[in-house]
Amino acid sequence: MRATESIPGWHDAPDESIPWEEQPIPFAEDSPPDMDPQSQGYLYYLMAQNEALQEQLARLLEETQEHGAQVAALTHHFTGAAASAARQEQQVELITRLETLQEQLDELNKTVTKLSRSQFKSNTLTESREQQVNDSLSTLQEIATRREEIGAEREMAQQRRLAQLRSDARGALAADLLPSLDGLELALEHAPQILAEQRRREEAARAEHLRRQQTPQPGVWSRVRRVFGETEQDAPPAALPAGAGEMSDALSGWLQGLELVRDRFLALLAKESIQPIDALRKPFDPRLHVAVGGEERADLPANTVVSVLRKGYVQGDRVVRYAEVLVSRSPAPTL
Repeated sequence: MRATESIPGWHDAPDESIPWEEQPIPFAEDSPPDMDPQSQGYLYYLMAQNEALQEQLARLLEETQEHGAQVAALTHHFTGAAASAARQEQQVELITRLETLQEQLDELNKTVTKLSRSQFKSNTLTESREQQVNDSLSTLQEIATRREEIGAEREMAQQRRLAQLRSDARGALAADLLPSLDGLELALEHAPQILAEQRRREEAARAEHLRRQQTPQPGVWSRVRRVFGETEQDAPPAALPAGAGEMSDALSGWLQGLELVRDRFLALLAKESIQPIDALRKPFDPRLHVAVGGEERADLPANTVVSVLRKGYVQGDRVVRYAEVLVSRSPAPTL
């Protein structure tokens, strides 16, 4: 219920059980709430007219009472027909004026009631529009928030896709370079044997050189010189063959360089989360291994990797290259 509905005279008809002069005057003190300035000014104007009419009615009542007293007093003195006719004319005139004022009051009450109802409808419509605007703003705010969330999710998904693409591209590049790493590891695997063989040859060369430097048997002329007291000058020792010992040192330095290159290669792979597959002596796993052959082994369970022919590598959960292995199998039963 709005505030205007609680004020007497706005929506209720005058109570006929109460004399009209005692009925409350609408908006005698307060103005209706939520009313625009134009309507409020017009209402104040009507209220002023209503008060003026009430004052006129009050004066007329007083005059009527005074006239009634005078008529009652004069009745005792004048009982003639002329005096009675004059009094009746005055009473008719007063009644007519009272009826006119009552009609004006009724019309004023109807006008005020109509204005109050119009203002109530206007306020209700305004509140409804404000509620619709607030609902629309809330909906737009929710849409904007959801759009921001979707944009952030798309950006994160795009970043994840780009990171995955970069990782895949680097993994593919590493897979192309893995044969070079295989060559390095193969060289380092056979290098100790080559270095040992080279050092063995150098030791044999030194031994041969020392053998040749031993003093030969004295000849005839040497014995003649010794008889006549002549001394034979010792020949200078023969030098080692050129490059003796340098080859093994160079080979050792070369192997150290290969080890540094291999370690650097493995560090770069580890930076991209690429790790070698540990397959030797492990159960055969088709998700990581490729069996290129089998070998009968009684000391190992069947389907065990006994040899790795080519290393495999993984990048997280993705296999960059499968490991090529030999798998054990149970020996055939003897009859």
